[in-house]
Amino acid sequence: MEFNPIDKAEELLYLLREYNPIIKRKSDEEYEWMEEETDLCIVLINPDPNSKLSTLEILCEDDGEFTLSCGVHAHYYPYDEEYKRMCEMVLNILENRCCSADLLYGEGKEWIMGGFFCRENLEHSTQDIFNFAFHESKYLSKKLQAGFWEAQYVFWNSKYDKIVKGGKDITVCDECGSEYLASKSKMASLCPECAHVLYGYENCNHVFEDGKCTLCLWDGSQSEYIKSLKNENKQ
Repeated sequence: MEFNPIDKAEELLYLLREYNPIIKRKSDEEYEWMEEETDLCIVLINPDPNSKLSTLEILCEDDGEFTLSCGVHAHYYPYDEEYKRMCEMVLNILENRCCSADLLYGEGKEWIMGGFFCRENLEHSTQDIFNFAFHESKYLSKKLQAGFWEAQYVFWNSKYDKIVKGGKDITVCDECGSEYLASKSKMASLCPECAHVLYGYENCNHVFEDGKCTLCLWDGSQSEYIKSLKNENKQ
């Protein structure tokens, strides 16, 4: 341990001064869960009443570690590089560059896994974002492919919130409105066709049958904007 997390409290309070931080201790109501009387928790109250992230909390354990909680939580050891990473993450959350994300399964929304993710990562598919669950874990990948799942991306400012749903991997394109297999697209909210036209991602080699691509389920729908872009490319 390079330093005691408690010793960074004043520094953190100054860093977060624009967000009106308050300190909570074990003796405060609802904070009895802290292990030591000397532990402290820096709390920020979210001014957005619609956000699911009501607070951001940084637990500073006396002779222990830091725990950042905001929807999900992450642990940081008391070393300079770890502390720097935590401070960057806190500011990214508060400035809506990062979100708290959860992957849920089934009608009862069983929690599968979660984490903090950069907003730019949300351009990728949920399968890529939660790569371990969908691809690396044989148990989880089989389970997710067999039923409905939901990914919730929650921001400090609720206007950036996003929910992606998959029923056996099926979701709806934000641009053209067609259903498609999320695993066939490199972007979380666009079918392979729209992702290709708008951002140059690799397209599906469509094979149509009964009005739908048998590979990605795109039904041929095109927004007016997509049509205009295709017409420009033809000229």
